[in-house]
Amino acid sequence: MSSSKTQRLSCPLCQGTTFQRKITTYPMRTFDGRQINIGRVAVQECDHCHHLIPTKAGCEKISRCMATMAQRFAD
Repeated sequence: MSSSKTQRLSCPLCQGTTFQRKITTYPMRTFDGRQINIGRVAVQECDHCHHLIPTKAGCEKISRCMATMAQRFAD
């Protein structure tokens, strides 16, 4: 028998537990401190404080974009 626990998502800022799934622009800081906006990232938005939490797919897209930026700055 396999036992799996479902971990409920909670907002790291306000501990809210209700979210809306959205595709939106996600702000990120580059390695040198500049802010860039990554478009069309899947996120969960907290209904209470509107904090954006990337989904697994959103995190993968952010990682790809940051790796591309790092490669371009290295050249």
